[in-house]
Amino acid sequence: MLFAEGLSVARDQHCRFYELKVAAAWARIMAGSNRQQTALDLVGPVSALFDQEIDLPALAFARALAEIPGLSTCDGNGPASCTCH
Repeated sequence: MLFAEGLSVARDQHCRFYELKVAAAWARIMAGSNRQQTALDLVGPVSALFDQEIDLPALAFARALAEIPGLSTCDGNGPASCTCH
């Protein structure tokens, strides 16, 4: 899958900005398919690497996902259902 490859390349190159952009794009598709928790699990950990003062559309999307009632933020050490590890 292209999104998985894009995330892998961004991570291998330590390019957090592109990792965030790819994760947010993939998460938007998941959220649109009624998979909000999976979307948050994907974009949450990478968005946590950025200062809250930075104003980027991908970060705004991640913050909006995190505010949906009933969703929990994955920190990379979460339950097995968490897709970020």
